[in-house]
Amino acid sequence: MGFFSFLGDVVSCIGSAIASFAGSLIEKLSPVISIALQVVKDIGEVVVAVANALGLIPEDESVEEIGAKTMQDGVRAKMEDESMQEYLDYLRNDVKLDEGKLAVMTDEEKVKCNSIGTAMVSTAIQEETGVKLSADFLIGMNKMKMTANQLTEMIKGFSEKGLNDMDMLPKFFQNRLSDQERLDVYEVIESTEKKLNPEASEADVLRKIDEMGEALEAEK
Repeated sequence: MGFFSFLGDVVSCIGSAIASFAGSLIEKLSPVISIALQVVKDIGEVVVAVANALGLIPEDESVEEIGAKTMQDGVRAKMEDESMQEYLDYLRNDVKLDEGKLAVMTDEEKVKCNSIGTAMVSTAIQEETGVKLSADFLIGMNKMKMTANQLTEMIKGFSEKGLNDMDMLPKFFQNRLSDQERLDVYEVIESTEKKLNPEASEADVLRKIDEMGEALEAEK
């Protein structure tokens, strides 16, 4: 999806790190625009729900609208000493969405907006929890059909164990972790599944792990 290289026009507003995150997410989406848009919308909905559960943003926040606002004239850039949550508060409270402009956007432009907004909200989550959500992880999360509740609990579990990158979850399935890291990640998966499904047995947890691993490896 190289034609999305025009992300450069918002770097001055959102910063190079967010633009790079959004660009990486876009490049990993399907080249079929309708599919890409649906996938990035699904990812954004999960990320927003997680951020809401963590008390960072309202439940009705829209990553598409966040991204669209960053492209409007007169919107100030994120300040160096400003947290992402604070910048999102600014966009929500002080920037009126140009609904007319959003209504006539192409699907390509909407993919761009959703990707920018998702990158920004993911960064707010990382700043709050110390746990990174990369573009690779978000694509894998979608393939594994993780719910917002699952992701929220896993992020909390990672944070409690001092694990600072959700990329360790796919690496768990790919046998790319040390023995201690594998144990730590397994315990987070186990505690998450048992919290969300109190009746789950050890066999149920292992079955769930197998299903997640198979989904992650599918259609590579």
